[in-house]
Amino acid sequence: MRDRKLIPFYNPQITLRDVISCLFCNIPKEKLKNELFKYFGIANIVLTGSGRHALKLALKSSKVSKGDEVIIPPFICPCVGEAALEVNAIPVFGDNDENSLNMSPESVEEAISEKTKAIVIAHIGGIPARLDEFIEISKKYSVPLIEDCAQSFGAKYNGIFTGLHGDCGFFSFGISKNINSVGGGALHCKNFDDKIDLSFNKPGFKIITRAYFTAFSAPISFNKVVYGYLQRSLQGYSANKYENSTFQLYEREITNIEAYITFSKIKKYEATKKLRNENAKLYYECFEGIFDFVEIPKKAEPAYLYFPALVEDYGEVKRMKKELFREGIEVKDKSDMKYFALWEHPKFRGYKHYGENVVDIENRYLLFPLTYPKTEVIKICEESLRLMEPGAK
Repeated sequence: MRDRKLIPFYNPQITLRDVISCLFCNIPKEKLKNELFKYFGIANIVLTGSGRHALKLALKSSKVSKGDEVIIPPFICPCVGEAALEVNAIPVFGDNDENSLNMSPESVEEAISEKTKAIVIAHIGGIPARLDEFIEISKKYSVPLIEDCAQSFGAKYNGIFTGLHGDCGFFSFGISKNINSVGGGALHCKNFDDKIDLSFNKPGFKIITRAYFTAFSAPISFNKVVYGYLQRSLQGYSANKYENSTFQLYEREITNIEAYITFSKIKKYEATKKLRNENAKLYYECFEGIFDFVEIPKKAEPAYLYFPALVEDYGEVKRMKKELFREGIEVKDKSDMKYFALWEHPKFRGYKHYGENVVDIENRYLLFPLTYPKTEVIKICEESLRLMEPGAK
């Protein structure tokens, strides 16, 4: 691998100026709330220490309690299922559409029962789900609809931002998300239950130190040269941290540095979103007839987090990933994301699931980076096409 030419998958673009400015910023949390209000036009926003805690609050606000069922996408981070377990509910997994990263409305209608007290839908990779149909199901069965917008900040459906269609919508500001800060989250509910306890745990010394360390080290860690040496250890640390952390770790107040960096990112987000969406168009043009593409609903305006391509089979996915990394290009597959068919995860085996499309999807997707100049994306396209030529295997 040629480290000097490495293009890491993530490119959070946290600058030292962002971190230093935070030290001189008054009331960063109020600034963030005001910026979210300006962006979305909504005032009733709750800031949290994570997206997963925001979901737990959304479930509580929706009156989900012990023994209730919550329908959850199968192609999702385990923390979504964990949030349901945290309120003593029973997760039930829908299925994906064919050639889609998002859950299908048909599988939700099949999964719904008298015990269903909430439906959680996600807009994976910044591509909105088929919201019209989910809203219709929510109204038909009088079940609250919760939008997981952890990967879709700024995306729109029918001209309205994702997160504003359902009864609740929540966001995540982790370093791998659209607003790639250090951490934190936010929740919006149309009728938030004011009786919910919002006295969050104060972030301890370790959490604050880690937040500042992550922010200060991001410009160095994701440097094209340094990341080439660090990426495996960083990936291992991240996986270990997740596997050994308790849910309660995330039930805390957002830190000042998380709030400030998120605030500064939102102010310039439209330019970032435009860059990602333009790069996605480049990939579409480049890979036309080479890879399959995920389906985009007609009314959807994506805010791409990464570009998903669907490859012939998992063997080809692994080969492409390995060969691209040798050329200094990092892409992601299911081995990086882990347990995207969530009912295969050890914590969720035995829970009901409806359909098997997700198994095909998880074995075929390959994710390409987007937050780079056009020249870098063209290089990725050229290397990918070269690897698809006869005799390249």
